[in-house]
Amino acid sequence: MRALITCMLLLLAWPGVAGTAEDEAALRGLLDKFLAGATANDRAVHQRFWSEDLVYTSAAGMRFGKAEIMAGLDEAEPDPDGPVYTADQVQVRVLGETAVITFRLVATDAAGEATYFFNTGVFRRREDTWQAFTWQATRAPENNKPLLVWSYRGGAVIEPLLDAFREQTGLAVEYRVLGGDSIVEALLEDGLEVPDLVLVVDALRLDTLKQAGKLRPLPEAAIADIDPKWRDAEGYWTGISWRARSVVRRADDTRATDADALPELARAGEFCVREGAHVYNRGWLAWLAANAGEPAATEWAETVFTHRVDVDGGDRDQIRAVADGRCSVALVNHYYLMRWAVSDDSEQQAITEGLVFGWPDPATPVAVNVSGIALPAGSRQTEAADRLATWMAGPEAQAIYAASVFEFPLGWPAEYHPLAPGLRELTLTPGPPWPASLPTYREAAESFFEP
Repeated sequence: MRALITCMLLLLAWPGVAGTAEDEAALRGLLDKFLAGATANDRAVHQRFWSEDLVYTSAAGMRFGKAEIMAGLDEAEPDPDGPVYTADQVQVRVLGETAVITFRLVATDAAGEATYFFNTGVFRRREDTWQAFTWQATRAPENNKPLLVWSYRGGAVIEPLLDAFREQTGLAVEYRVLGGDSIVEALLEDGLEVPDLVLVVDALRLDTLKQAGKLRPLPEAAIADIDPKWRDAEGYWTGISWRARSVVRRADDTRATDADALPELARAGEFCVREGAHVYNRGWLAWLAANAGEPAATEWAETVFTHRVDVDGGDRDQIRAVADGRCSVALVNHYYLMRWAVSDDSEQQAITEGLVFGWPDPATPVAVNVSGIALPAGSRQTEAADRLATWMAGPEAQAIYAASVFEFPLGWPAEYHPLAPGLRELTLTPGPPWPASLPTYREAAESFFEP
């Protein structure tokens, strides 16, 4: 009988329009109760759920009605090891007194293995009661598993994006967090698992994956509206937001006029920058090499990394050093200071008091880089992954993501977008080279850090 119940729960998608929030919530609740009852072979739940005139078409091509379902329940033996039924990719459309529910059934066996089925049911409301009177079912393809995203951060960085995508498409997405260079390292190692999409910080990391042959091109729909300066010329990756790298300083300290002023501050023991060959430093030196030439960038790096104030840790630690007077100026990404300025943590807020980000003259260009997405070669769900990439590169996703990480959507400031608190008041002038051409100068930047 469990097999019959499983077949009964397999459905196909059905288009429609949205109804009231109350009706949608009631139908979602009805579906949840039904699946819990189906797991337990609860006859009363089936009696309540199915209309007397039900026409059910199973995935096996069988057509039957409510009477056959109820008879099968009467004959069923209890099976404590039977599957547990749940639903994902649920969409509800209410059209007056009729409603359509589409979802993917997840049947999880005692060993924890899941089998997936597509489901569509048509409901009729009579006297404030919804019942299914038409049902269609099909087995999902074997590879119809949730899309897998590898992200450099979890929580508030990635979840708002994926939640919005699930809500709009009904597609299931999971994510795994691999920080720092771990995404690049994992893909270069040719492990058994290949994600469907990666969310990576920095154009140089994205280019490393491209040069190693670990990416496939993004769909044209994903990059058609992206300014070429923010994406790979051959379409292997694209930015979805940009960030600035410049100085954090006290508001009344105007000595750090531009990048050329920083070596002298380093010699004076007043300049902080994180240690060594971190990708943020490599990106900065690539930007500097493009603007000042490779010899000047090398001389800049030799002076700064020889004389910098030695503060362990990343950009946040450099900001703390400026706040407590260990140095006067630090080279950092903009979002650390901006996020702390509006933090609920009083200690973080206190650190930012009296500090500003950027050169004294806001017309002086700042270095820019991107958070970007790419599609790994060898992933199995290419069509669904293309759909995710296209959505994540769009303006809605850019705005969601940028607000969560205190970065800027690619169209800012020419295009209006909601921004994270404080960013609208931050006056910056992004300057070339843009992330698309930054990898051209990576050899000049990375050669300095080679042993």
